Amino acid sequence: MSPDSQFAYVSLQENNAIAVIDIQAKTVTRINALGVKDFGLADNKIDASDKDDMVNLQSYAGVYGMYQPDTIVSYRWNNTDFIVSANEGDARDYDGFSEEARAEDLTLDTNHPQFASIQDDTQLARLKVTTSIGDDNNDGLVDRIMAYGGRSFSIWTAQGQQVYDSGSDFEQITSALLGMNFNNNNDENKGDSRSDDKGQSLRR
Repeated sequence: MSPDSQFAYVSLQENNAIAVIDIQAKTVTRINALGVKDFGLADNKIDASDKDDMVNLQSYAGVYGMYQPDTIVSYRWNNTDFIVSANEGDARDYDGFSEEARAEDLTLDTNHPQFASIQDDTQLARLKVTTSIGDDNNDGLVDRIMAYGGRSFSIWTAQGQQVYDSGSDFEQITSALLGMNFNNNNDENKGDSRSDDKGQSLRR
């Protein structure tokens, strides 16, 4: 909600977007597609495996994360509205439709830089990915590996421009403080158990 109560901001998590709603007009005025985060950049390193028995933050060219925020809040600064997103990620996984797979299940273009690493459980093989997008030229071969979540928090304008992202800070800081207990799945109480699945939990 904007401070003046004119607009509501709604996370469309599985669709990787944020809707802007004019409350008085009862109208959706914008849907801001959030795009993807490049895990090939040094600032965006991830630990992509829950089977490597170590903290192993790497950058992976050709691998991207859909931001897909679970929780968002807004604030106003210098008369401008900003939206803060916790980039949790979530798959569409229903009885009648599921897009979730492991990277090892994808059929990559042979020129993809991760062609070998998706066969390695200590690298990308275990990473949970979508099968819905990534084949950019519709030839049946995946050109971009698309994972769930940005493993970060971001700040966006109300028009959908990203003005900040925390990069790999969550995983770097928690691994430095907790060692192998980082990326812990709260259901299992086992360290590194979420590295293949969105990384450190961003739930409140």
